[in-house]
Amino acid sequence: MVKSMFVKAKDIFKGEWKEKRIIFCIVEDDIQEKAKQILGRELTEEELRKASKGVEEGLSYGLGTVLETSIREAINNRRCCATCKNFNPDTSTCEEGGFSEIGDPFKEMTTEDCNAYEPLVDIPKKSHEL
Repeated sequence: MVKSMFVKAKDIFKGEWKEKRIIFCIVEDDIQEKAKQILGRELTEEELRKASKGVEEGLSYGLGTVLETSIREAINNRRCCATCKNFNPDTSTCEEGGFSEIGDPFKEMTTEDCNAYEPLVDIPKKSHEL
């Protein structure tokens, strides 16, 4: 089973990487469990090495798309200025005058906070590049 976790990388890395958080991790058991389901047995060391390389290449190939989709979904599911059609990221203002003091464009708001909110279909370039 693939596990998702947040752990400090200091248990694995040194230097500037020590304070990074791990978002996703695949361990040998994950591959071997899938091999048992598919083949009815675990992989040999050579097969595991090849499978590991394939996982790395496969994830590297599609990782940008996965990250971009995840970010877009996370942001577009929030009711805030940054996810509103009327928000101008260049001037940090509302084009419809819905929220007078924007401050943090990612601060979630209620209907009472803004009556001009219209959800985006897509993320504006400025917030996407954060």
